[in-house]
Amino acid sequence: MKLKLTGAGFENYTGQMGVVFFENGLSKYDVMPNDAIRIASTIGAVWENGDPANLGAIHTQNLMTPAPDIRQQSGLELLHSITGHAHLNADQVQQYSDQVASLTTGVEKQESTAKKAEPKYTQEALEKIADESGIAGLREIAAEFNVKGNSIATLIKAIMNAQE
Repeated sequence: MKLKLTGAGFENYTGQMGVVFFENGLSKYDVMPNDAIRIASTIGAVWENGDPANLGAIHTQNLMTPAPDIRQQSGLELLHSITGHAHLNADQVQQYSDQVASLTTGVEKQESTAKKAEPKYTQEALEKIADESGIAGLREIAAEFNVKGNSIATLIKAIMNAQE
């Protein structure tokens, strides 16, 4: 839409203002909204139909435009908007059903089927290794669990906690 200058002294302006060309106060070509807002805020302007060319007017117009109500879409329209397919064969229906099921319940299934691992080493076994090999033997085992410690007692405790 064209822009009409309303600022004092610019009503009959002919020339270029930024990227917009004016002739007798009216733009020669359609003006982008961001350029119109910039010009209207510094000089004063309205659209050629008389509507204000400012940010508030644009927001008000957007507020008056209702958003699409997806609740009124049919199942096929909604399916098409999500999947891009208007009609699905049985394999595609199963595929999308599986995807939805895995997204909604996949985490719960994984957690419930996970078995608690039995500890590889008991405290007694670790103490026996410490008696036979010393702290060096415990450090080899601790390396499997990415655990470190400065004493035998600390290493045994850390290994036991890492196995839980």
